[in-house]
Amino acid sequence: MIKRERERESLLENMTIRERERESLLENMIKRERERESLLENMTSEVETSERQLESLEKELQDRNSQLQDLRTQLQEQERELEERDKQLEERDKQLEERNKQLEERDKQLEERDKQLEERDKQLEEERDKQLKEERD
Repeated sequence: MIKRERERESLLENMTIRERERESLLENMIKRERERESLLENMTSEVETSERQLESLEKELQDRNSQLQDLRTQLQEQERELEERDKQLEERDKQLEERNKQLEERDKQLEERDKQLEERDKQLEEERDKQLKEERD
C-alpha cells in the first residue's frame, strides 16, 4: 500500500510537472502570439503609411503630368504662333523684295532720265552758246 501510495504521489508529481511544463509552453505560445500580433500591427501600420505615401506620390505625379500637359499645350500654341509669324515675315520679305525691285527699276529709269536731261542740257547749252556766238558775230 505504501508502495502504491508512493507511486501515486510520484505520478501526481509527474503530472504536476507536466502540467507546469504545459502551462509554461502555453505561456510561451501566448507570448509568441502577442509578439506576432505586435509585428502584424507594426507591419499593418507600415503598409498603411506606405499606401498613404504612394497615394501622395500618385497625386503628385498626376499634378506634374497635368502641368506637363499644360506646358505642352502652351508650347504647341507658341509653335503655331511662331509659324504664323514666320509666314507673315516671309510674306513681308517677299513684299519688301518686290518693292526693292521696283525701286531699283525706278532708280534705273531715273538714272536714264538724268542722262537724257544732262544730254539735253548739254545740247541746249551748246545751242545757246552757238546762238550767243552768232549774235556776237
